[in-house]
Amino acid sequence: MVEKDATDLRAPTQADIRQVWEERYRVPKVGTPGDDDWLARWRESVDAARGQRILDIGCGPGNDTMRLQARGLQVVSLDFSFEALRRVRTAAAASTLVQSDLADGLPFQPGSFGLITASLVLHYFNEQTTQRILSELRDCLIAGGRILMRLNSMDDVQFGAQGNPEIEPGVHLVGGVAKRFYGRDEVMGLFDGSWRMVEATEHASDRYSRTKRLWEVCAERVVSEAEVKE
Repeated sequence: MVEKDATDLRAPTQADIRQVWEERYRVPKVGTPGDDDWLARWRESVDAARGQRILDIGCGPGNDTMRLQARGLQVVSLDFSFEALRRVRTAAAASTLVQSDLADGLPFQPGSFGLITASLVLHYFNEQTTQRILSELRDCLIAGGRILMRLNSMDDVQFGAQGNPEIEPGVHLVGGVAKRFYGRDEVMGLFDGSWRMVEATEHASDRYSRTKRLWEVCAERVVSEAEVKE
């Protein structure tokens, strides 16, 4: 039996991850994902942000950006993949494109957005980095602004939750990328007292050829005492 080299289980570097994603967006997948307008059930939260800018982080090819624009909303689309942003430029030309790595910090002023969307994005970082990113995202929201996000579920066995090397608790190396899988306790543990949890529920998505299990989360930026006094 050939022993597996321990280096195969290392957490991939950002350079490794960038190469994986650039290649994925450079070469379109065979077949077309099904309709997955997950934001439809969050119409009230989306409409409440009308008149404010919306930040779509990890926008990928721009599916959510396009849907938000179709509702007459002003969208800033952020991704660290140049290939993804090239596709967004074609699909949703009116959006503002920002090339940035969330792990390096956010290039926005406090209170820049009324809503943030993050579909299947924030499970690619270690716990400490994820907490920091969420803190920065909170600062980017106006008082009472919301974040809508989706995360891998621990039950997402068809997309990596089982059968892949575990490089740290809850994190598996899947296709050259570290993916974190969440249970309810782990989801709730992401949010401190500066957030109000609106909803966190586990759902099934049929966007892909196999059913994907994921968490949908809506959390609201708590208005501080200082902001109330203002």
